[in-house]
Amino acid sequence: MKSVAELVAHAKANPMSFASGGQGVPGHLAAELFMSSTGVSMNHIPYKGPGPAAQDVLAGVVPCGFLATAVVMPHVKSGKLHGLAVTSAKRSPIAPTLPTMAEAGVTGYEAAFGEMLLAPKGTPAAVVMRLNEVASAILQQPEIRERMLQLDLDFVSNTPEEAAARVQRESDKWKRVVDRLGLKAD
Repeated sequence: MKSVAELVAHAKANPMSFASGGQGVPGHLAAELFMSSTGVSMNHIPYKGPGPAAQDVLAGVVPCGFLATAVVMPHVKSGKLHGLAVTSAKRSPIAPTLPTMAEAGVTGYEAAFGEMLLAPKGTPAAVVMRLNEVASAILQQPEIRERMLQLDLDFVSNTPEEAAARVQRESDKWKRVVDRLGLKAD
């Protein structure tokens, strides 16, 4: 399969599985959102991390995977894997030739996951603001930004209020997927 449309057509016509880095990890949730967005059904094969999952996709043990871009791009660039799309709303800086799922025809699809710096509830506002300032300054350093881009991470400066609003939006979005799957925290 060399496109999302081919993957959808194949999955609708044939039983198929997909690999992810584990139960409830971003790749698993992205795949579940993909299936609900396209009407396909695939069997989930969870691995203990994206590396082992990528190895089995490379070996043909599992026909496809929803895996971190930074993990699979060396294999895509070498021609050993076909990258079909990225799950974020915009193209990845480390995979600029790969379309987004939306560009590939999955309307309204976005499964982007981010890292956040968090502090315990009740941390004084002045401490939170200082942490935010220091983290923002560090993440603006060219060598840090370059390393983040290599890992397919894009730094977005947020105020604590903006971060809290994002956590709420993402929680609401992914709660529906998690509830449908019956996933529980370990």
